[in-house]
Amino acid sequence: MLLQRRIVDFGADESFSRACEKMREHYGVEIAESSIRWIAEGHAENMKENERLQTDIADEDGVVCVIAELG
Repeated sequence: MLLQRRIVDFGADESFSRACEKMREHYGVEIAESSIRWIAEGHAENMKENERLQTDIADEDGVVCVIAELG
């Protein structure tokens, strides 16, 4: 899972091709550009599905208490 996290991080920052170079440079790991794309886009799809779930919940009537923090 840590490897996927690093792949997604590099893939989101720049091109998938550059993510290949960064994985090799930082971790000595050779990963095909197509694999980086597949992993990054898979995680993006999961995030998209979670976003849909959150919008379904928003139709409920209010809440009793809201706890918030401002930085």
